[in-house]
Amino acid sequence: MSRHRHFAKQQYHSSKDLDDEPDEEDFGSYGSPMSPGTRMYMYRRGGDEPEETDEDLVNGCIKQVYAVLGKGNVVESREELEELARQYNYSSDAVVNHIMNSYGTGADDEADGGDDGMFGLELGSAVKPPPGFSGPPQNAPITKEPSPDDLVLDKQKQAFKKGGSGAPSPAPAKTGPLFTSGSGPKGQQNLKASGGSAKVAKLTSDMQSLRVSGETDNPKSPSKNLSFNSPSGAASPAVGTPKKTAQKEKQMSDQKRAKLLAELKQVKPGEKIHMNMVIIGHVDAGKSTMMGHVLYQSGFVSKQIIDRHEHEAKQRGKSSFHFAWVLDQHEEERNRGVTIDVATSYLETPKYRVTLLDAPGHRDFVPNMITGTSQADCAILVVPAAQAEFERGWSEQGQTREHALLARSLGVSQLIVAVNKMDVVEWDKNRFDAIKEQLGGFLKRSGFKEENLWFVPVSGLTGENLTKRKEPKLTAWYDGPTLLERVDQFAPPEREVDKPFRLTVNDVFRESGLSIGGKVETGFFSVGDKLVCLPYGDSCVVKSIRFNGQQVDHAAAGANVDVTLNGIEQTSISIGSVLCDPEQPVQVTKRFKAQILTFSLEMPLMRGQRLLLHTQNLNEPARLVALHGIMEKGEIKKAKPRAIGEKQTALVEIATDHNICAELYCNIRSLGRFMLRQEGRTVAGGLITEFVDPTATASSVSSSSTSTSSQNAE
Repeated sequence: MSRHRHFAKQQYHSSKDLDDEPDEEDFGSYGSPMSPGTRMYMYRRGGDEPEETDEDLVNGCIKQVYAVLGKGNVVESREELEELARQYNYSSDAVVNHIMNSYGTGADDEADGGDDGMFGLELGSAVKPPPGFSGPPQNAPITKEPSPDDLVLDKQKQAFKKGGSGAPSPAPAKTGPLFTSGSGPKGQQNLKASGGSAKVAKLTSDMQSLRVSGETDNPKSPSKNLSFNSPSGAASPAVGTPKKTAQKEKQMSDQKRAKLLAELKQVKPGEKIHMNMVIIGHVDAGKSTMMGHVLYQSGFVSKQIIDRHEHEAKQRGKSSFHFAWVLDQHEEERNRGVTIDVATSYLETPKYRVTLLDAPGHRDFVPNMITGTSQADCAILVVPAAQAEFERGWSEQGQTREHALLARSLGVSQLIVAVNKMDVVEWDKNRFDAIKEQLGGFLKRSGFKEENLWFVPVSGLTGENLTKRKEPKLTAWYDGPTLLERVDQFAPPEREVDKPFRLTVNDVFRESGLSIGGKVETGFFSVGDKLVCLPYGDSCVVKSIRFNGQQVDHAAAGANVDVTLNGIEQTSISIGSVLCDPEQPVQVTKRFKAQILTFSLEMPLMRGQRLLLHTQNLNEPARLVALHGIMEKGEIKKAKPRAIGEKQTALVEIATDHNICAELYCNIRSLGRFMLRQEGRTVAGGLITEFVDPTATASSVSSSSTSTSSQNAE
């Protein structure tokens, strides 16, 4: 499985198309605009840009057609569009008119019960424009700067409108009752069949009142809202809401679903259980070194690889880092000596198939640590026993406390505390007991139960007590299990395979096509399934699935997989997106109520405060829009407080800057949790209790997951 790559989410659009200011290239050396003739001359004389070929002109024409009509609404094949582009001398307006005039609304449409509207079509079906609509929208975006060829074509169009022959004659259109506008007997007959000229005039007026407001260069972006002002006053569709066509698609057939579900619930003798385990702790606690040595002792890393790492580490003056380099594979990580990304590897115990998630410990990379921990079923908290090192991580500036709180807040309930570097203190039992007493009390107060909390003394560098124990100084007072034996004693995680399919995306890359990496949170899916990607709302088909580096036919809840997709553009999926069942999509919202628990605060949380919300793999700016009350024992003790202090439970309302995918905590826990951070500090953890965004999509996980009406912040 690929390593997680956490880059800032990019919006793939061209601001040039929306900028009213002229570009630098539109001006001459004295700052005056170029004339068309000068531009043509400069274009031909300049050797920097080649002249446009037939293929460039065809692609530009098709791109403008897609921008006007929408790619999903054009049923003509690519070859047909190329032929039309050449037929009309690359004029996108002529091609659009030809496409719009080629659709008819005959008796078959009336037999089907009439038109369901622009947003009620089946996927892949022919898009029939509303009656009276004879051309593209008036405010169609211009996606290409006029070139010399466009100037010539404009002259030809003007000549054609005046009765000249500068442009080719349009091909005969397929006429229908509502698209024939002739004034002769045939035109009158068709108008009569369609309900009269008054009906056509009304429909034409209705369509002219349809306007698109906002940015139109990339309507798939969650940060851009499209509002349709219809004359009937109908509610506008939410950005990112899956089209009605996507909801009518089935992820898989009922027969296939029943067969896979029965297979997943069947317990196969001798089959190992899959489990995700994250390694957390303060920077320089020895996390990567310890787990790299575990992989080596377990036979999952060869001696040749360790020898090569050891040789390279000595050349760089980092001789003790050779085991850490098993997981830290980025050049920057090796140069700096710290983990930056969440490294993924695989391990097997007698009972489990474990996906290792090595999280970074530096405070600058806590968002990456949250991403890794949100995917975990259990965790190993690594603390150093060396003098001053444990105290450094335990301090307010250290990450030991924060990592433990984050792990519990993100749903990790089983924890092993690996007291590392015990060889440095000569396996001192008193030092081990002191750390256990100090850390154990804090972890219990943080919500970890004593029966799910274990302490194990180890040495990641020497390998003692990782998979075997032989040090006399240790065996003199410790007779408990080794680290790997203790991992095998974890309780198996519960998998929600009965719930609707959800896969959170943590990586997007190119490998045999567009591929994504992520974790299946609930449900299951298989090769060939039809899915919808939210919050963008585009449909796709599963081409292949890789689990633990091997091709598989299906995967279920809990699996970290790489998936290759067909039928979707890279601009329509990003880190933080969710692939889901088209019939039961995930909620897409920008406003919700939540119950939060605050941690250590420098200043109280107040209404209107800006925060950074972390949920699964997504980091999204947010704002506290309302403080509804401070809670105690599940009830509101103080309503509408002015501020929330530290270590208090409160009911608040949060609004995000863009649409996010989420679920109610009572329905799908992993998608109902989030963390709030401010200025590099984690200030609160929360659970989503209610959606108050009226544009949230309706998920059918349960009846309680429907959106409530929007409420104003008090």
